[in-house]
Amino acid sequence: MEIIAKYNKIPLKKHIEDLLVAVRCLPSKKLDYEKLKVGDTQINREYFERLLDYAIVFHDLGKVSPSFQKKVGKESFDIKIDNFPDVRHNILSLFFINKGKVKELVDYSESLYATFLSAIAFHHWKKDEKEYLLYLNENLIRAARILLENENGKKLEEALKRHLGKK
Repeated sequence: MEIIAKYNKIPLKKHIEDLLVAVRCLPSKKLDYEKLKVGDTQINREYFERLLDYAIVFHDLGKVSPSFQKKVGKESFDIKIDNFPDVRHNILSLFFINKGKVKELVDYSESLYATFLSAIAFHHWKKDEKEYLLYLNENLIRAARILLENENGKKLEEALKRHLGKK
């Protein structure tokens, strides 16, 4: 099963792999890791890079959305979910993250956990993003309900695992 990440038909897996390579080209030597803290948690270079890698892997999981796949030109999608609303993929990505594993990854630091999830949820910022924060977006509410019905969320999760080669 292929999940498309971009309008130019790049698969999600390739997009993630490309970002993991590209991030290593960033001039990280300019970061002052001694000053890099989130809450009480000191972030060293290795820890920062590990968190960044996980954020890259998780940031676009919401692109598994049938409405997103249709939007980027995928003519047929293996999973049929009728009337799946158009929800921003960055917000929808949170639905597919194992929160327990993320908490373990951030050593159960609540401030780092919130920062990590916020980085994923808001890696695209639109002027009406506050609607999502305040639970006012009807499409997001409908999407959550649809994901809970008929194991639709599990079906999309399994599609992500197959596409990314994860078990």
